[in-house]
Amino acid sequence: YQAGDKAGAIDAFERAVIGPDYRATLDEMVPGGFDQAVADADTFFAQELPALGQWQFTQEDARGITQPVLAVLGADSSSLWPGFTEGYELVREWLPQAEGVVLKGATHGLQMQNPHDAATALAAFFARHPQAV
Repeated sequence: YQAGDKAGAIDAFERAVIGPDYRATLDEMVPGGFDQAVADADTFFAQELPALGQWQFTQEDARGITQPVLAVLGADSSSLWPGFTEGYELVREWLPQAEGVVLKGATHGLQMQNPHDAATALAAFFARHPQAV
C-alpha cells in the first residue's frame, strides 16, 4: 500500500485473512467488491487498520458486557492465522454468555464462504434473544 499499489495491498490482505481463493468467492458474493475495496484502500489502510491496532479491549471491559453474544469462527481460520482461533476462545472465556458457532468450510470470510450456516446461526441466535422494539 505504501508503495502505491492499492490493488496489490488489498489482494495481499484478503489472501492473508480469507485465503488464496478469496477472489472467486468475493466476485460471486459481492460483484464489484474487489474494485470497491481498492477504491476504499486509503480509508482501510490509513485509518481503520491503524485505529484497530491502537484499540484496547481488556477482560475488565468484557465484564461490563451483559448482552447476549454470538461468537463466530471459521473452522479453517487457524490455517491462515492461529490468532483467529485464539481470539474466538478468548471471547468465549471473557464473555461467559457468549454462544459459539464454528462455520465449516470458512476462514475469516465467514458469511461469504458459508452463507447458509451463517444465516442459520444468526436466525437461531436472534430467535433465542429477541430485542424489544
